[in-house]
Amino acid sequence: MGLDLTLDARTREAVQRALPSLINEPVAGLQGRRLEAEDFDRPVVGDPVRDVLMWMNDPAGCAQRWSGARWSTFRDVCRREFILDLAEAGAVLLSGGYGWDDVWRRQIKDWGDTDSCGDGSGL
Repeated sequence: MGLDLTLDARTREAVQRALPSLINEPVAGLQGRRLEAEDFDRPVVGDPVRDVLMWMNDPAGCAQRWSGARWSTFRDVCRREFILDLAEAGAVLLSGGYGWDDVWRRQIKDWGDTDSCGDGSGL
């Protein structure tokens, strides 16, 4: 396939989680650059800010609805982009995540439009 993959553990885990989503992706979109974990997480969690807002609205419901690879990928993205460890009780902030400004801006902009875990129930 001619793909240039970073061979770290995080990328290997992301590839395994994303395999079902990648089946329908054109290979051409993955060629010509070095692929890392983020490249494989994107098809599974396309909009991390939106998903964090949905999770904040209904943590238990999102955990239940986003089971398996979807939930694992979301947790990894939260750990990497927001320094938020969802595996810890109560989702502990580990240290100054840089992605929170985007979350708060989106919440202010879209207040009332955020759908709880994408199930149509709204806020």
